Amino acid sequence: MSASRVTIDRDGTAQGDDGIGGTAQGADRVHGVKIEFVGDDGRPRTLYYFSADVDNGSFKPSGFAAFCDRLGTGDALIKSASYLMHRDRFSDVRNFLLEHSRLLVQDDSGIPIAQFDQARWQLRPFGHYSGPIGLFANRYQSQLARLFDQGNTEAIDFGIGYRWRTQTSNLIVATKTNATTSGDPARNQSVSPSGGESNKNRSVLGSDATDRDRSHHSGRHVRRNRSVVSGIRYSSPWSFW
Repeated sequence: MSASRVTIDRDGTAQGDDGIGGTAQGADRVHGVKIEFVGDDGRPRTLYYFSADVDNGSFKPSGFAAFCDRLGTGDALIKSASYLMHRDRFSDVRNFLLEHSRLLVQDDSGIPIAQFDQARWQLRPFGHYSGPIGLFANRYQSQLARLFDQGNTEAIDFGIGYRWRTQTSNLIVATKTNATTSGDPARNQSVSPSGGESNKNRSVLGSDATDRDRSHHSGRHVRRNRSVVSGIRYSSPWSFW
């Protein structure tokens, strides 16, 4: 296994990090780590972990969108994402995930349920949806509540997201109905954008924040934002609309 620091150029090319990330010249670049390893099947794998600003003013101009696009399609996990993709200013990363994901696992803080085209996606609910925590009370989704109320929801025995206590968490497994896996350049790669403490809105793909984090109202994202590209697959997804 090997690990090295990388940065992304404006054209979406990843190259070795020159170490100037703290200077004015490199402060707006996307920086990350490239990890190369061998999987259990003996095949070489590559994982990238990035810190990136992904609002509409940065996601494409920084080259990060172009870099991710080169990886093709894949599977995605979104958690504790501050409901940022409910906002118009994060429509670019939201649309990117909808276009490039074959399977998407998220809690209710990710992509609004109304953004999933029922002709292209099958949704499967897990856990319990009782609405957002008080900090995000205005992000309640009546359509999502109806999805969970249809009586076909499966229980989960762990906590995840803002409602992290057992028996209060929710997950939605969204499977693209026309998804294919053969010949996909992204099969052996994972991209994990994440944010740190910053004045910018960092990665909306996930975080370890709890309801004690109050920085959302000031336009700043929470601490230690994390996301991973998941390999979960379900052979018989259900459709709930």
